[in-house]
Amino acid sequence: MTTANWVRLPVPIPPRRMTYEEFLDWADEDLHAEWVDGRVEYTHLVVDPDTLEISLSVSRAHTMIGSFLIVLLQMWVEAMKAGEMFYAHYQMKTGPDLPGREPDVMFVTTANLYRVRDKHLEGSADVVFEIVSEESVTRDRIWKLAEYERGKVAEYWIIDPLKNEVLLYCLGEDSKYELIAGENEAPLHSRVMSGVWFDPNWFRQPKLPAATQVLQQWGVLK
Repeated sequence: MTTANWVRLPVPIPPRRMTYEEFLDWADEDLHAEWVDGRVEYTHLVVDPDTLEISLSVSRAHTMIGSFLIVLLQMWVEAMKAGEMFYAHYQMKTGPDLPGREPDVMFVTTANLYRVRDKHLEGSADVVFEIVSEESVTRDRIWKLAEYERGKVAEYWIIDPLKNEVLLYCLGEDSKYELIAGENEAPLHSRVMSGVWFDPNWFRQPKLPAATQVLQQWGVLK
């Protein structure tokens, strides 16, 4: 599930430094990039060791899991009339002194839709999902974990097909993340999205379960 394909990309060279507003105007909607301390950081890009060309590493696992989440959660949102779903390349800036990130998938409750802007979310999403790829391990599991905690993202899900692992962090009353562990690999239940849960074993199988099957288990479909 982690096989990557190489796709050569003409990567534009950004200015040395720019404001976040300048970044939003500069970044192409097809560009995988984030804004960190005034600088552009490309994501999902790796260097071919033979040619030294910068290329997009397209992980089959990343694509499959991302599509799975988007289909499921969009159906849930529509059924529950609970808010809106967003996914890359839509940006999220959780605070004035925090980076502008491009989460793989995120959910914003109806109460917080006032944060939605044309090109980015001005404030935190209520739930964020990041799918770990070979080039994003440190970014997803360490940097973003700390940033999303500071930015008060209520739930942060890390799905790591490299380690066959699903992690759920929930923000506590002390504004610190608590790692929620399923007993004996039991399903992990969202505290924000009513009725939504994920079985970590789904992501360890060669094929993900059918969306209709999961939606029936969630009670969205009969």
